[in-house]
Amino acid sequence: MHGGPRDECADVEREWFPQRTVCHAAMERAAADWRYDTLHEKRPFHDGTFESWAEKRSLSHPYHARDGVTLWVAESDLAPHDHFLGDAKDCDECQEVDGGDSP
Repeated sequence: MHGGPRDECADVEREWFPQRTVCHAAMERAAADWRYDTLHEKRPFHDGTFESWAEKRSLSHPYHARDGVTLWVAESDLAPHDHFLGDAKDCDECQEVDGGDSP
């Protein structure tokens, strides 16, 4: 449905023009969703710490990267050192520790 009254739908004489609304916040969230999913494509399962990742689900790595995770956007970075999109190397204040377990 189009979101208006149902009787408008039956009016064959009425002309309709498709419209577009752009929400930059939703666009940024969609891009973050894609980056997050791409980052965890090869090893999507973790042990609950989000630090140890595995290719297959197991007793030691029972959680999928999306289990319990919701990405959202804010006007400011509320957690500047939470590099869940894999961008720790861009953080001057953070030291990336790579023990081979990162996704």
